[in-house]
Amino acid sequence: MTNKKRGIPERWEKYLPMGRPIDGTRFLPFKAPLKPELCKSQPESEWFTPNTLLENTPMLRAVIDLTNTNRYYNSEEFTNKGVLYKKINIFGGGRVPPRKVRDEFFEAVDQLRRTLDHDSDALIGVHCTHGLNRTGYLICKYMVLRMKIDPQEAIKKFQEARGYPIERENYVSDIMSEIPNRIAFGPETSIYHTYVSVNMDSTVDIQDGQFTNINNKIHVGTAL
Repeated sequence: MTNKKRGIPERWEKYLPMGRPIDGTRFLPFKAPLKPELCKSQPESEWFTPNTLLENTPMLRAVIDLTNTNRYYNSEEFTNKGVLYKKINIFGGGRVPPRKVRDEFFEAVDQLRRTLDHDSDALIGVHCTHGLNRTGYLICKYMVLRMKIDPQEAIKKFQEARGYPIERENYVSDIMSEIPNRIAFGPETSIYHTYVSVNMDSTVDIQDGQFTNINNKIHVGTAL
C-alpha cells in the first residue's frame, strides 16, 4: 500500500486536475498541484504540477491554497512567476470551516478582485486537496454572501464548473442555509459587507482584507 504521507494524497488521482472558470466569476477550482517528486508514482500523463497548471492557465493571476499542509509544492513556483499566493490552513475530514476561516477567505478574495479589477480575464485559482469540498464550500459561500447569488444556483454553477458534486452533505446544508442580503455590495465599496443567516446568528460586519506582508502569507513575485 502506498504511503500517502510520502506520495500523492488519498484519492487525489480519482479527480480531474481542474474544472473550468465558474460562470460569472473569476474563480477557477482545481485539485492540489503536486511537486514532481510526489507525482512520480503516477504515469507522467497524469501528473499535475504547479508548472502544468501555469502552462494550461495563462490567465491565472492568484492562487488560494486551502490545504492544511505545505508538503504538496513550494509556493515560490507561483510567486516567482508573478502569481499572487494566499495560504489559508483548513483541516479536512468533513468539518464545516469556522467563520473566522470563511472571513479570511472573503477578505482575500475581496482584495484580489480589487487588485485585478483592471484585468477582465484574470482568474483566481482556489484549491484544497481534491478541489471539491473545502474549495466548493468557500467559493459557494462567497458567491451567495458577497455576490448575492441564490445558494442553489451557486452550488449548481460550482459543480458544473468543477465537474463533480460537493460530497459533504453538511457543507451543502450550510450553504443552503444562507439568505443573501439583496443589497449588492461590491468589493470596491468602502462600507462594510453584511449578510443575514437563517440560523438567526447576529449580523456580522466584515472589513476588506489586506495583502500586506509575508507574515500573512501573501507573496508577490517578480514576473519572469
